[in-house]
Amino acid sequence: EWDGTSSAGWTLGLGSDTATDGQWDRGVVEGNNRGDPSFDGSGSGSGQAFLTDIDPSNTNSDVDGGFTTLLSPVFDGTATEGTILSYQRWYDDQAGAAPGLDQMDVSISNNGGSTWQTLETVTQSTSSWVTVEFPIESEITPTAQMRLRFVVGDYDEGSVVEAGVDNLRVFGIACDDSIPGDLNNDGLVNGADVGIFLALWGSSDPTADLNGDLTVNGGDLGVLIANWSI
Repeated sequence: EWDGTSSAGWTLGLGSDTATDGQWDRGVVEGNNRGDPSFDGSGSGSGQAFLTDIDPSNTNSDVDGGFTTLLSPVFDGTATEGTILSYQRWYDDQAGAAPGLDQMDVSISNNGGSTWQTLETVTQSTSSWVTVEFPIESEITPTAQMRLRFVVGDYDEGSVVEAGVDNLRVFGIACDDSIPGDLNNDGLVNGADVGIFLALWGSSDPTADLNGDLTVNGGDLGVLIANWSI
């Protein structure tokens, strides 16, 4: 998980970027009423995030004259089965000479950034942090060399474009599909399990202690019977 409190592993800007101002930065959120958030993705007014230019003394902190790039650290998309990627993004393009005509492009790579695949193109200004979440395998083949790229630009006639990224998370959800009482793990609760259960009667073996009272007894037998397979 990366929550904006450190830029370790992140790349803020590339040599190929064309923006003349408003490049990606990291620091305490300083809303200036021109499209900047006044709090981070967790709702803290003193929290930190990745934002396009952080300068509380300058109301002209938006992206100007081109695009700027933010790259995430490399992360493992295979660490768990069904790895889920989640991040929060901010995008605002409601003021200036040509509001609503610019965009933020979010891409994903499974080879460390050698090639990229588009995840989403953001054009809607929501004036809020939006949480995006999806299983990696639904978008691209997971590898141990995953990376995200956020490119935001001012491509038209000088609109006020502000963007942010916070709380990037990579995680998995483990599902326990075992049946209480299936002591031999064959997917059924039947006589074979009763034999194992009786052999452990009176012990504290966790295999047969189905109700967690630290003793294999009648209470556990009730759990086994309740899950008996027909």
